[in-house]
Amino acid sequence: MASYNTGYEDELFQHPVSQTFHCSICLNVLKDPVSCRHNEHLFCRTCITIHLMNFQTCPSCMEPLTVESLRQAPRTVTNLLSELKIRCQFFDRGCGQFVELGDLERHVTDCGFAPAVCSNEGCQLEVNKQDLLHHETAMCELRRVKCDNCNEIRQDMDTVKVNLAAMNEKLKGVGEQLVRHEKKMDRNEKKVDRNQENVKTKFENVVAKVELFKNNFEDNSTSRKNAIAGLKRTIWK
Repeated sequence: MASYNTGYEDELFQHPVSQTFHCSICLNVLKDPVSCRHNEHLFCRTCITIHLMNFQTCPSCMEPLTVESLRQAPRTVTNLLSELKIRCQFFDRGCGQFVELGDLERHVTDCGFAPAVCSNEGCQLEVNKQDLLHHETAMCELRRVKCDNCNEIRQDMDTVKVNLAAMNEKLKGVGEQLVRHEKKMDRNEKKVDRNQENVKTKFENVVAKVELFKNNFEDNSTSRKNAIAGLKRTIWK
């Protein structure tokens, strides 16, 4: 037998529920109960409606059955069901109440633990309904805050903007001066490099001349020594 799980699960109830009040299809406690025409077999309305899309018989007694021929469950059944105590569907959000099944819809509508979304622009945080006002007005980082001296703050902000604009102009001028100094330093560095190259060339020329002079001097000294030696030999003879 197919199970559509449209009824109320047993663990949601404060006390065990008689099998008399269980759907023969989903096996859960009846939700919006209806019955077949003759034998009053009970089903959740959704469960039996889905069943009758494929089968035109009662799943319990197998008698012919259509959606049109379904009957409301007996009043005694609906009355007893409405008095059963069931846990609020928001128990996982903190609601610990058990309410009568007949009042469940009203309780769920008013429950302070129902989810609610912050309406502040850009927030979209989901909180419990009972905490929504406090969140929106006191906790939300995107909440609108009442300003007691907005005009004064606005004037101060305008002054700050003017000062920032002036500082930006000064910084722009300083930046331009730095660019000019950097270009000047580049030119000076190139000039120094050229001067160093000229000095190096001149120094190398001086060294070459000194070396040439030294060589010439040594050659002359040798010639003089040879001449003196020849003169001495002539005299001694």
